[in-house]
Amino acid sequence: MINVGSLSYGAGSVAFFALTALLLTVWRGRLQGWVLVFATFFSALWAAGLAYQASFDTLPRELIWSLEMARDICWILFLFKILSYTRAATGQLFGLARAGVLLLCVGLLGLQIGYPLLVASGLAGLVDVTIFSVGHVLIAVAGIVLVEQIYRNTLPEQRWAIKFLCLGLFGMFAYDLYMYSEALMFRVLDQSSWFARGAINALLVPLLAVSVARDPVVSANIFVSRGVIFHTTGLVAAGLYLLAMAAVGYYISYYGGSWGPVLQLIFLFGSLLV
Repeated sequence: MINVGSLSYGAGSVAFFALTALLLTVWRGRLQGWVLVFATFFSALWAAGLAYQASFDTLPRELIWSLEMARDICWILFLFKILSYTRAATGQLFGLARAGVLLLCVGLLGLQIGYPLLVASGLAGLVDVTIFSVGHVLIAVAGIVLVEQIYRNTLPEQRWAIKFLCLGLFGMFAYDLYMYSEALMFRVLDQSSWFARGAINALLVPLLAVSVARDPVVSANIFVSRGVIFHTTGLVAAGLYLLAMAAVGYYISYYGGSWGPVLQLIFLFGSLLV
């Protein structure tokens, strides 16, 4: 049955498939080009799967969450690949950060794939929406921080080539931060936020396409070659945002009331300012 969710994710799927096709026409054989193709292709599959699920509700839970993680892993790998052009990539901190984020992603993917085994063994109660929400919040924060590092470590005169890529990926991770932090607070995913995400991702695709047109392979020569300082603005902002979410959640749980549409809009806007 066609509904808002299927239309939203259907639009996202079409947009990402179109972007993948565009990338295949301009790709020049560099590794980062392939990583970007995989990221857009898996995003298209992710959106197509969720569109199908919204219409027919027949896909197993582990497949849905595996698609979610495959999409996140591809984008995180792409961001780390771009950041590897800077000298910061040779530092121990970069290696530890990359290993930690990828380990988190793979761990979540393993939990999601192995969920039927947990159900069969009676341990499914240990892995509820809170665990997955925490994991996805951390991935969203990591994505925001990586986008900030990439933009700040780009030569000022070359930022025009990567500006829209950073805006598009920032918007994607910021919305995920909003949605999963809300799910973490109330221990349930808001259906409206979940359904809207497909269309929101579709709206972000043109930003990615502009960057592809300007620099199809994200050339290494647009980045600074000297030692790079780790910028923490995104990390601090994300931390403050999550603290604000926690404070509101405590107020609602202690004094009663509900998560009204006004607060939802305020925190959605706050996530975009992160």
